[in-house]
Amino acid sequence: MKKPLIFIFMISLVSLISACGTEQENIKDVCEKPENDETLIENSVNPEGGDVMADNSIEKIDKPNRIITTDGEQIEDNDEISIRMSFNNEEIIVKIYDNPTSRDFLKLLPLTLQFEDYAATEKISYLPRNLSTDDAPRGFDPSKGDLTLYAPWANLAIFYKDHSYANGLISLGRIESGIEKLEEISEDFTVVIEKVE
Repeated sequence: MKKPLIFIFMISLVSLISACGTEQENIKDVCEKPENDETLIENSVNPEGGDVMADNSIEKIDKPNRIITTDGEQIEDNDEISIRMSFNNEEIIVKIYDNPTSRDFLKLLPLTLQFEDYAATEKISYLPRNLSTDDAPRGFDPSKGDLTLYAPWANLAIFYKDHSYANGLISLGRIESGIEKLEEISEDFTVVIEKVE
């Protein structure tokens, strides 16, 4: 009577050990897989010519300068988007960052706004409406050349001097050229803002 029970116990033990071995191999396979899609793309090479063979990543590689906004509008990747701010026969060029607030700002363009000096540090102007603050940080520490939105007042602020951290301030972009032209203006001035095509 004891021999059949021992036999059944041995068979169960062998089955259990085999199952654990297989599970450990699967766990090892998962651990050895690359952590992100970029590594997968780099390691997925076509033997005939070196082209990438990752199904979900081809569109990203073929069209790196496009993004789809939340409302379905297709615009250029913000790495390539700049705006021109024209005033007093001068202009400054601002590179726009890729975030929900800056994308919403681009939808308002072209714009003509009246700017004024504020605290001898920034030039400000009030927008026709507030911009999206989705995924925005609580605040920002601006430096000379930053284009920002101050969300509580719905105003643009272009910093021509460094400033301390402020709650409600959201970075939209950075001036690439012409910041010195803002520093020279003391009175109110009109600015035409448009995308650089």
